[in-house]
Amino acid sequence: VDGDVVLTGLVNAKFKQPVMAGEQIWATAEVLRHLGPRWVVLVVSTVRDLPVFRAKMVVVAVDGEKGALLR
Repeated sequence: VDGDVVLTGLVNAKFKQPVMAGEQIWATAEVLRHLGPRWVVLVVSTVRDLPVFRAKMVVVAVDGEKGALLR
């Protein structure tokens, strides 16, 4: 998703495991669908290859100066 301003809309997020201080978290994001000015994105965070967080969200790119939706 490319834009100066990106807004997050609907989010379905789940924390799978606790993370301790000092642990390294890796996050990956995958665009599942592109629907006009909206993208559906899946984010998965892992610690030592174990999933600790998962979120599916709808994001919208906005032109920062005009406030118009980007396609």
